Amino acid sequence: MGKKDKLTPKQVNFCKWYVVTRNGTQAAIKAGYSAKAAKETASRLLTKVNVLNFIEEEQKKVPDNIPDKDAILQFFKHLMYTSEKETVRMNAAIQIAKIQGFYRNEWD
Repeated sequence: MGKKDKLTPKQVNFCKWYVVTRNGTQAAIKAGYSAKAAKETASRLLTKVNVLNFIEEEQKKVPDNIPDKDAILQFFKHLMYTSEKETVRMNAAIQIAKIQGFYRNEWD
């Protein structure tokens, strides 16, 4: 990889978060880019060949049997609506809020 092809540490962080979240805006924010410009930053990064190549390589490292975000979300929704225990329902609701990006806790 030439100097031009090399990713910055922040770009590497973006790529790794993108593999996890499959959401460019969220990945940009989690990687440390400005929240105001996250959507534009993600859009720009996802047009770079070296970024796309890195993401592709990172995705190959993810085992096929790990549930994706939608499967995890469905699991917590099921718990929230079917559990008889209020604490289970509440914890499921919190997990859903975290997955959707609505929950922020300084202690997490």
